[in-house]
Amino acid sequence: MVSDVLLAQAPPGASVEFDGASHYQFWGLLLLNPKHHRDRLAVAEVLAHESGHSVLFGMCREQVLSDNADEERYPSPLRVDPRPMDGIIHATYVSARMAWAMESLAESGCLSPAERTAALQAAADDRRRFHAGLSTVDEHARLTVLGREVIEGARAWIQRSSQLTTRRGRDHRPENEGRPVP
Repeated sequence: MVSDVLLAQAPPGASVEFDGASHYQFWGLLLLNPKHHRDRLAVAEVLAHESGHSVLFGMCREQVLSDNADEERYPSPLRVDPRPMDGIIHATYVSARMAWAMESLAESGCLSPAERTAALQAAADDRRRFHAGLSTVDEHARLTVLGREVIEGARAWIQRSSQLTTRRGRDHRPENEGRPVP
């Protein structure tokens, strides 16, 4: 899915800056701005974000995610400017993927304690953005069959992983040490 990662940044003095980018016309190419990704967690999160867009670009080669008009604009969980519904669906989906990436890294045993804390905080932020986007989608989207599958898949993962996170927290209390996890 991702074949090339290119480091790029806006020219000096540019009025607009970007963190990362992907585009349906350059499927498999991710642009990352090294000025915005100074540690391995930030790089992992932006890779999850941009590769999530690539997943959707691949799925949408012949279908759209919603029947909302491109001119309609809605609040975005990831951007300050209102976006078309397609952008809201993308932002909602990639927010779930970023939460998954950060939670997976936090549970991997490969991070320092400080990195684990940062990954869990990033995951919590990503979940908040997911729910903000989902609220807009639920209220305004006229989802196609594909759009419904994408959103319901992300929603189901967030719900399942929330239950697991709650169980992990409960089952990792000192009084539960040595007892099997149900």
